[in-house]
Amino acid sequence: MATRFALLLITFCFLQYSARSQEQPVGAWRSHLPYNSCMSIASDGKTLFVNSATSFYTLDIATNEAEGHSKVDGMADQGMSAIGYDTLTNTVVITYANSNIDLYSDDKFYNLPQLKVKSYSSNKQVNDVYTVNGYAYISTGIGIIVIDLKKRAIKETYSFSVNSQNIGIYGITIANNYIYAATEKGLYKTPKNSVTIQSFPTWVKVDTTRNFIGIVS
Repeated sequence: MATRFALLLITFCFLQYSARSQEQPVGAWRSHLPYNSCMSIASDGKTLFVNSATSFYTLDIATNEAEGHSKVDGMADQGMSAIGYDTLTNTVVITYANSNIDLYSDDKFYNLPQLKVKSYSSNKQVNDVYTVNGYAYISTGIGIIVIDLKKRAIKETYSFSVNSQNIGIYGITIANNYIYAATEKGLYKTPKNSVTIQSFPTWVKVDTTRNFIGIVS
């Protein structure tokens, strides 16, 4: 009985994560990637967009069918770190462990390599992605990078520092017309439409007694 149950469980797990194979012409490369792990996830309500340590894949919520993507399909890199989805532009934001950034929309990948290729004195690792109304806020070790998803371009950067020491950002959220930033040196906020938003001294200290590793509203 136990053996039969184990076989049923293995079969169920296999079906849950079976990938939908795409028709490929003879001689074309095809990716075979694992779909049974997850580091971060986003959704449009019908599809799950999933980052694992080795792959990016989509999972149809209704059918449980998975479809994997790789550099063969146009991704710029491998080894993902965080993911986000913007409903206004129907864009998935994919970040990599090496600070590279891809935008995925209409089954195409668009690369934004600026953070990856630029040299910084501090750690530029991407920690989180927050999307809202056509913009992506990328929390990194050098500050917050804002991407205009309609233009597929970096709009601006907010750098935080205390006593000339750069502060890493671990996550942001927007609530009650304020942007909240969770940092390794506390929690800060500023009006989302502030004209001085790029000046860190104008951000208000909410809690500087603890180090924060994430935030959600």
